[in-house]
Amino acid sequence: MRKKVSLWAFLLFAWISIGLIVLFGWSVGYISNGGQRLGALRKIIIPIASFPSLVRDVLVNLDFLQSPLLLDDKYPNLESIRDKHKIYDDGYILLSSYDEKYKQGVVNFLRLSDSKILHTWILNTNQLKSRHISLDDFKQNMFIMISPLLLKDGSIVFQNGTPLINIDLHSNVK
Repeated sequence: MRKKVSLWAFLLFAWISIGLIVLFGWSVGYISNGGQRLGALRKIIIPIASFPSLVRDVLVNLDFLQSPLLLDDKYPNLESIRDKHKIYDDGYILLSSYDEKYKQGVVNFLRLSDSKILHTWILNTNQLKSRHISLDDFKQNMFIMISPLLLKDGSIVFQNGTPLINIDLHSNVK
């Protein structure tokens, strides 16, 4: 036979539970930030807080469990695109990124088989002024060439919230 739980008992239980959760979260944060005042409770709080990672480690190491959330890495030997002799691809890629050396966005033409950069386009943002495209100082430093398209003559076309911009093989704005 089912007994109904009164609303006040349920709300009291919920209020106390939320208070305990907040208190526990605070104590874990306090301990992880180097707090020393909790004394003996520290030995109890840390194992409770690390329990979810313990469960994850156990589930990952079980052989019979085939959960789609706990799959092994299909390519454990593949570290990055620059890792040599793992994947052979005779293709090329245009890689748009921020280059720390030039302190601005560049486009690199990269051979995938050996990860060698064959050519780099570096936009001179001062040349954009002649095309009536103005950028403030922040945008000049953070200008990334988005969606570059390589043309037959070696120039690239790209944009960055601006009209399409075309620069030639020597990085001059056309």
